[in-house]
Amino acid sequence: MKKITILLVLITFLFGCKNENSIYSKYKDLSAGGVWNQDDQIFFKVQVKDINSLYEVKFLFRHLHGFAYKDLNIKVTETSPSKRESVSEYSLKLVDENGDYLGGEAMSIIDCETVVESNKRFTEKGVYIYKVEHIMSVPSVDHSLELGLLIKKNDTE
Repeated sequence: MKKITILLVLITFLFGCKNENSIYSKYKDLSAGGVWNQDDQIFFKVQVKDINSLYEVKFLFRHLHGFAYKDLNIKVTETSPSKRESVSEYSLKLVDENGDYLGGEAMSIIDCETVVESNKRFTEKGVYIYKVEHIMSVPSVDHSLELGLLIKKNDTE
């Protein structure tokens, strides 16, 4: 019981810490029961005010121990404030060459972060919408809990 209390305090502290360069950081629940179905789409709405800076874009994937794949393949449709769409595909690496999970592990939950763009420049101010869906070769991906998006100003500017 003491370990669980310490873990909950630590998680609360970590979520309470906000990176000053972050313009967006949010997790969204995936399908109920730890299964992400191929027809389930996740949406993020990001308010962009500064188009003169460069940004780092990361996808965060929270899954359970026992996830069966080394990578998670996703398709991301970005819709700009003027409704222009661009589509990108990313492979989020979840397991290293030794077969170990990448990211932090607490109990049987693993948090992975993957930088997909390190020098992103937004061309318009306003709300960008990100639609994310998995494009794995199977219709549903078990042991999936949450997908997150983190966008922050690039530290190297």
